[in-house]
Amino acid sequence: MNFFDVLDRHTFAIFCVYCAEFTAAQQDILDNGYSRNVRTVSGDLMPRLNPSVDRRDNAQKIILEMAKRFGLTALDYLSLTGRQASVNLPVGGLFGPPPRPAGETPGASATQPAVCDVVGIVNQFDSLPPNRIQ
Repeated sequence: MNFFDVLDRHTFAIFCVYCAEFTAAQQDILDNGYSRNVRTVSGDLMPRLNPSVDRRDNAQKIILEMAKRFGLTALDYLSLTGRQASVNLPVGGLFGPPPRPAGETPGASATQPAVCDVVGIVNQFDSLPPNRIQ
């Protein structure tokens, strides 16, 4: 979808490294549990948190933050595509230029200002949902 630029490669590589870190830490937690028994100075065993829990949680925070930058969450994807649509669309919005009033010739568009509001253009095609009783 051409979201990434050449400059995004390194940042996306870092994102992938943290995804691998998350996966490795999660696998270690599944294999060895959330805690490990560590021998104390007196020789007794004491449960301690598995270091992979902190590694996984840290990687998860970074992954979610970076995912927002790349539009990899649903809300951020919509925000990113919306920004791209408003920048890359021709004047008139999502479905092209606004409709002309009846009887107006193509050269007479000076009487009607160009509409750039994407939501406003799409709203012109609003209709009732299917199976709705009027």
